[in-house]
Amino acid sequence: MVAIARLLLNDNQLLLIDEPTKGLAPLLVAEVADVLARAAEEVTILLVEQNLTVVQRMAHDAVVVDQGRVAWTGSAAGLLADADRTRELLGVASSGGAHAVGERASPPETERPVGMRATSASEEQV
Repeated sequence: MVAIARLLLNDNQLLLIDEPTKGLAPLLVAEVADVLARAAEEVTILLVEQNLTVVQRMAHDAVVVDQGRVAWTGSAAGLLADADRTRELLGVASSGGAHAVGERASPPETERPVGMRATSASEEQV
């Protein structure tokens, strides 16, 4: 949390964040996701995350990387709504429904990293 707070002190145009919720307790996952969601309102975030609940909450676009190669790109909501595609690309089943962060004791994690881009409010207006 301190590292994220330090990042937000600067006038960044892009934040690159790699698995900020890995190994955290579910309550802390929810807190980190809250902070990142607020940050995404101000700055574009490129996030590598295996917690699909966090991805579902924040992502506009998703890129699935498998063995160093792009395996799929598109809408994060579209990917997570398609249980068969999610299973095929990520090795896990998605429920296809919305779940709040912290709602499950152990949110689904993918076997492959999912890169996502959360668009800031100012970028969406351009």
